Amino acid sequence: MDKEVVIRDFVKNFSNVANWGFRDDEQKVFNEAFSCEHRTLQQSMFGAVAKLVLYVSSDEYRTDGRNIASKEMAKMFIDGYIDQLVKRQYKRFIDSGCDEETAVRMSEGYRKDFESNPSMWLTLPCV
Repeated sequence: MDKEVVIRDFVKNFSNVANWGFRDDEQKVFNEAFSCEHRTLQQSMFGAVAKLVLYVSSDEYRTDGRNIASKEMAKMFIDGYIDQLVKRQYKRFIDSGCDEETAVRMSEGYRKDFESNPSMWLTLPCV
C-alpha cells in the first residue's frame, strides 16, 4: 500500500475522531491504545507528534480564528523545549568542568543549532 495514501487516510480518520469532540473518555481510550503499541513505535509516533507541533508553530502553518490557539500553544511548547534543551546542555558543560562563560556560550549554541535544523532535535532515537 502507498505510504502517502495510508498517511492521508490516518489524518482523515483522526479528523473524524476529533470531530466527535474527543472527550476525556475518548482521550483515555486513545492514550491506552497508544501505550499498548510497541515501545519503538511509541517513540516513532511521538516523534511525529513533536514534528507536527513544530510545524504548527512555524510560519508555514496558516491560521485564522479557529486554529490560532493551537499555533500559540505549539510555539510555547517549542520555546519551552528549546529552553530546557539549553538548560540541560549548560548543566552538562558546568558538570564537565567548563567555566560559566564557556558553558553559556556553548549551550546557547544548541539554541542556534535548533533554530537552523529543528527537525534534527525532534528526531527521537528508536532502539
